[in-house]
Amino acid sequence: MKDIYDNKWKQWCPEELNILNDCTNNSDCKKNNNIFILHKKKIDQIELNKNIFQEKKILKAMKKQFQEGLKEGEIIGFEKGKKAGIQNLVQLEQKKYSKIEKIFLNFQQSLDQLDSTFADFLLELSLVVFKEIIGITPISNRDFLLNTIKKVIFHEFTNALHKKIILHPKNKVLIEEKYNSLIKLYNWNIEYDMSIDVEGCKAVTNLGCKDKTLSSLWKELYRIAQFEE
Repeated sequence: MKDIYDNKWKQWCPEELNILNDCTNNSDCKKNNNIFILHKKKIDQIELNKNIFQEKKILKAMKKQFQEGLKEGEIIGFEKGKKAGIQNLVQLEQKKYSKIEKIFLNFQQSLDQLDSTFADFLLELSLVVFKEIIGITPISNRDFLLNTIKKVIFHEFTNALHKKIILHPKNKVLIEEKYNSLIKLYNWNIEYDMSIDVEGCKAVTNLGCKDKTLSSLWKELYRIAQFEE
């Protein structure tokens, strides 16, 4: 009782205990709240990492598909380009051979025209010379004589081998510049001999020899004239 009189005892109220308990609970709540926040951040980080991983995986798959598509496109493009290149090459070769064919056709026509013109000229010349020497114009079969001259100045060796043409050396530059490739194309060889007439030539093969020199033509004309007599 003495303590009461000495004021050492304090009055106790239940509300103070409640306030103290509230403070203690408040501290625990804050601590729990902080733990919850940290846990939530970890979960969010894990989800974020998952999303980043998924995005990387998707990007990697897209990149792979892009590379495969690019490679496939390159192959398709290469094949198309190759096909177009072959078609262009074929067209160019066709044009080239068409031009060569046209050149050969024109060359053949020129030979035929030259053959006919030269034969007619030789025929007229032979008749004039014959008239001057003999004094009369020979009466002979004009077509027969013309065809004979044509055969002498132009003859094709279709199945001949070892074919060569002998010309006068004076014609070397002219022939090689204009007809060298054509003669080689048909497997003819060119030789030169001073004894050959400048205007003539000899065609020699395994089948025989065709002398197209001027002297041989005159011999043939003389033989024909004697035959007609």
